[in-house]
Amino acid sequence: VYTSDIFGQGSSYWFSLGTLLDVEGNDKYVSFQYAQGAGTHLCLAILEDESGNDVYISHGVSQGCGHDLALGMLWDKSGNDNYVSESLSQGAGSANGFGILADESGNDGYYIQVKANTQGYGNPRRDYGSVGILLDLSGRDGYDGNGADSAWWTTPSKWGVGIDR
Repeated sequence: VYTSDIFGQGSSYWFSLGTLLDVEGNDKYVSFQYAQGAGTHLCLAILEDESGNDVYISHGVSQGCGHDLALGMLWDKSGNDNYVSESLSQGAGSANGFGILADESGNDGYYIQVKANTQGYGNPRRDYGSVGILLDLSGRDGYDGNGADSAWWTTPSKWGVGIDR
């Protein structure tokens, strides 16, 4: 079990690099916010999990979120995983940020409370906009939000997309 309050689990803040690499096991990631592959203010953050049936739980600004000219990425390579968050997560870009959640395989579940800024969301603030991508490459997946199994979608944002194959 990985537990943090804020700025943990492969996160970064102001001109930094934050990483977390987990190579095996059924893991549980629990954090409040700015976590699980979240980059905030001109930095890079990556959480990579290579195998196992994992659970990711966070309030927001997490699970592949880039904020303010930052890149945030959550990359899960295999396993039947569940992602739970409230807002600005699961492949979200904000304030010229780039966020991506990429899940390569497994039967996964994506659960959110706020549909407007999650699951492939790119915030339109500032002139250049932001990019958010949720990418699930295989498996039978369930979505509580914008996404759908074996589909692609856009969100009510400037540059946001979700793809489930």
